[in-house]
Amino acid sequence: MHIYINPINPEAAKKVAFNLLPDDRREMEEGYGLTSQQIITNALKSSSTVFFLMPNRKIAAMGGIERGGKIWMLCTPNIYESPILFVRVIKKYMQKSSEKILWNFVDERNETHLKLLKFLGFKFLNKVKFGPNNLTFIKFCLFN
Repeated sequence: MHIYINPINPEAAKKVAFNLLPDDRREMEEGYGLTSQQIITNALKSSSTVFFLMPNRKIAAMGGIERGGKIWMLCTPNIYESPILFVRVIKKYMQKSSEKILWNFVDERNETHLKLLKFLGFKFLNKVKFGPNNLTFIKFCLFN
């Protein structure tokens, strides 16, 4: 069984954006002020965006590693169908990056991503107020 990593396309971006995990949707809407359509547009703009296709051909997530090591991911409930396999593929994807430090910010309420980041070995640094609603986000990083 394999999870396939593919360059993003409009159909995949739309499937993810309209089927986000509730915590991811809340983070995007309340933390960044983004609608589903804006998420799709932003994903398609970046040449680093990929999507992860589960063995059952369902899309699990989309994400990317931008220049400078900024890593991001938005997940669908399909990640729960093969969670261990999903995490292994994410680890391999990260290891292939030439970036020495991977980093970003996560909404402190996004329990799924906090758990995933911890499992992947990321360190949590400091809390900052962020976005249009001045929510608490946590900066995280990993020396790759």
